[in-house]
Amino acid sequence: TEGYKAGGFNSAADDILAGPFDPEEVTNYELGMKSSWLDNTLRVNAAVFSYTYDNLQSLEFVDAACLPNSSVGTYLFETSNVEGDGFELNVNWLALPSLELYFNTGYLDAKYTEREKREVIDGQCVVRDESGETFSKSPDMNFTVGANYSYDFSNGGEMVLAIAYNYTEGVPQDSCFYVVDNKAAGEPNDVYKFTKVDGQLIISDPSATGDLTEPPFSSCPDTDDQEQLNARLAYNSPERDWTVAAFVTNATNWTPDHVGGEPGGLGSQLASAFSDGSPSYGRTDEPRMYGVEFRYNFQ
Repeated sequence: TEGYKAGGFNSAADDILAGPFDPEEVTNYELGMKSSWLDNTLRVNAAVFSYTYDNLQSLEFVDAACLPNSSVGTYLFETSNVEGDGFELNVNWLALPSLELYFNTGYLDAKYTEREKREVIDGQCVVRDESGETFSKSPDMNFTVGANYSYDFSNGGEMVLAIAYNYTEGVPQDSCFYVVDNKAAGEPNDVYKFTKVDGQLIISDPSATGDLTEPPFSSCPDTDDQEQLNARLAYNSPERDWTVAAFVTNATNWTPDHVGGEPGGLGSQLASAFSDGSPSYGRTDEPRMYGVEFRYNFQ
């Protein structure tokens, strides 16, 4: 199959000199199968695929130092070329008339074949060649395993139990934040941004108050593997006009070892790219949550 997305112009007021961005084109090859086994109680679907993107469009922040005649940074559409190969597998098994088990997994190996990224290093705009690096935020492996169980009561009511576990592998990072905690000394924290340039990790945005001269590690760590266990137990009335249920999400209360997968504490999810040494705060992963819900159908 082939796909096409039109190009365009970056429309922010100060971006006139940024120029247009090219049309996006994708070519995808896929070979798969859909099959049923064991008297149609077992369904197995599988596929392998390979795709190529030319001028893949992505909205990225560009610092003012990399924009002509601009005093503020802004988001622009940038383009790059990407190639990816992978597979998907979906298995559903009706082990009992009232019990369904399922397993879904996918693998993806995607890399940039041509990509240039504008970065500010020591206050100067540089263009980094990221060709050959892993496609941004593209985990290699993920899977879901779960079960659905139902029980019919003599009055026509129904109990339904659903349990699912999800896992997503962490992804490499070419830049990360590092926070030096100075709270014990009564001083503001020092926030640094590290960036990989020509295979070497350097301090691309130093702290306003810190004295670190080089990163304390050779590469940014991958983001943490993500996992989540969810469960829901529901009762449906005989007429199916109301439902009461109890649920829990993130039952294991999973949180990253380092928020954003980065040492120093804050990481990409919390530390602001505009930080002057006083980090901004934002979204974290949701903690364990549980509750009870009631639904009524008025029709």
